[in-house]
Amino acid sequence: MSDHFFSCEECGFRAPYLVFDRTLDEKESEDSSKILFLDRGYLCLDPNSINRRPLLLGGHCAICKKRICAAPSCSIFYAKLLCLPCCRTHASELPPEIVKLASGPTAV
Repeated sequence: MSDHFFSCEECGFRAPYLVFDRTLDEKESEDSSKILFLDRGYLCLDPNSINRRPLLLGGHCAICKKRICAAPSCSIFYAKLLCLPCCRTHASELPPEIVKLASGPTAV
């Protein structure tokens, strides 16, 4: 069990994580495909995977730096992870499709 805990500043989701990085170390993951995420985030082992694959819990908003989970009700990934409040605040700087997702039915 990990001594490190990730906590989302939007919804309060909390879970143990192994590393804050783009991938898990080979000793932590038996998956030979070496999954590499596009941005650094809080990673743990997927409890539902028999291959010990990484699971992204969340990361930091590229604008405000707040810790946010990967749930669609808290964040959107558009080149970097963005919290929904920043998506709304900076809507004029984002593509309309991203703004629509940020204000859609899953958004808080």
